Amino acid sequence: MSKLINCFTFGSCDLHASQRLLIEQGLLAHPFIRFGISGRPYALSSGAAVQLHEFCAGERTPAEAIRQLAYGRRFPSENQRLSFWEAGKNTTETVGTEDETEIVLIELSTPIEPFIGDAIVNLNKIRRCINEPLRRANVDPKIVGKWGAALSNVGGDLRERAEALLQNWPKDFEDGGLARFGVENLRVRRLSVDDMVRDLERLRDRIGVPMALQLYNFRYMPDGRAVEWPAGFRAEQLEVARRMGLPTFDLTPLVSRLGFKRLISHDMNHWRRETYPLQAYLTYDFLAGVLGRPRLATHADSATIRHGAHALLAECADTLDELLAATRNASPSNIHRATTPSGPLVGRAQVARQALAGLTGSRTG
Repeated sequence: MSKLINCFTFGSCDLHASQRLLIEQGLLAHPFIRFGISGRPYALSSGAAVQLHEFCAGERTPAEAIRQLAYGRRFPSENQRLSFWEAGKNTTETVGTEDETEIVLIELSTPIEPFIGDAIVNLNKIRRCINEPLRRANVDPKIVGKWGAALSNVGGDLRERAEALLQNWPKDFEDGGLARFGVENLRVRRLSVDDMVRDLERLRDRIGVPMALQLYNFRYMPDGRAVEWPAGFRAEQLEVARRMGLPTFDLTPLVSRLGFKRLISHDMNHWRRETYPLQAYLTYDFLAGVLGRPRLATHADSATIRHGAHALLAECADTLDELLAATRNASPSNIHRATTPSGPLVGRAQVARQALAGLTGSRTG
């Protein structure tokens, strides 16, 4: 039986980063190569996942401003895709267009969807393309922050905050009109469980293979507890999985068992690079278990990943089998709930400042 698992992954940076090790070792297929995309575009919400698959399949083409605010350089322009395809069409990586996907792994990073027209964009790209350039142009940071907060927190005063920002627009601001286009046209919605189930059922029907859900945590506390944002989002993810009968994969037990300092970066948000082999090991075994395939340890090409995973476990009482079992027993417990900016946000002062600036909602994307 083939060692290669064809998994179509929808999620954020950490999810894709750990899978890169599996792709490099020929254990996991690159999900986007056959679409002429060498990178890994992020999809942070259920609707964004459906949209990304439509864009990949060529059923829709994002306008340039939408491409920048949704994916940036991670999703190439049409000319770049054609050039990439022509350059690589004679290689084994890109030959053929047949969809050989065996399983979909999806991570829901946020229930908050900013959108322009019928296109979903990315809060983190908005911050980089709009919030930060406007601050550098010396726009009052309070005005920028209030607009950003109204967007990321689905505030009812978004249009009012946008008008205030437009009235204070800097002279000679050169970005090709992208920031102003965003401020003038951005809207936002907060998805319900029903919305997320609808989107993922549509995605599952489109691809026609089993689907699994990797649970998302906004960041981690120094004591190992996961922080959810918005409040209640973890329970909503679990309810989505329950309604759809999806197996779940949860990395939260790794932090509580191996320790915050060993696994999580100083921003309390991203995983350290040295954790990627362990994540890759557990991810492969989880997917193989869903598909009824042999585990990672049976493949000789996995030696580098296995060595990295075992190195991280040197001082841990748990075996890999015990950790894998723990990642499959997801529950709402051991989760710290962050409130909206109307109440105190947990963690360092930086967390509260980011929330008020409209920067919360998901990891880098």
